[in-house]
Amino acid sequence: MPTHLSDTRDVKTMAAAKLLLQQLRDLTCQREIIVAKAEKKISDLTTKAEHDAEPIDKDIFKLEKKLTAFITGNQHLFKSPKSIKTSDGKFGLRGSSRLVVTNKDKAIEFVVDNEYDECFKITRSLVSPAIKNKITEEKEKVPGCKVESGEIAYYTIDKALVARAVEGV
Repeated sequence: MPTHLSDTRDVKTMAAAKLLLQQLRDLTCQREIIVAKAEKKISDLTTKAEHDAEPIDKDIFKLEKKLTAFITGNQHLFKSPKSIKTSDGKFGLRGSSRLVVTNKDKAIEFVVDNEYDECFKITRSLVSPAIKNKITEEKEKVPGCKVESGEIAYYTIDKALVARAVEGV
């Protein structure tokens, strides 16, 4: 990915500029190696933790099923109070409801037609390529927008070099 550079004119020769690019390459590779090693450690630790937790997750699921079966099978015990509190936590029944949308298009049409503004939202965002086209191709003035053109300094480090540096991490 090109990186735009600010206008600093300390470098006087092409050889000096090429040396800077080599230094940027070396530092970019060093940085990517550090990041790759850290990501590998994180990935390895996460994989191990998930593996180690698997039997515990299975036991939790089994116990949740047993407790749920007890609660739903003995609802008469949870009339008042609806939950039982212990030093370990609480369990019981609680009211719950959720919206199930069976036909999204019909629902949208209904709330829009009835102007239930609190039931829907419209988000707006600018589409930069389209605005740029309006300004440059269609010669339209778009208030609050302008297209800046000109030469910019940039550099890229060969991705293959970075990939080779990170390889085997």
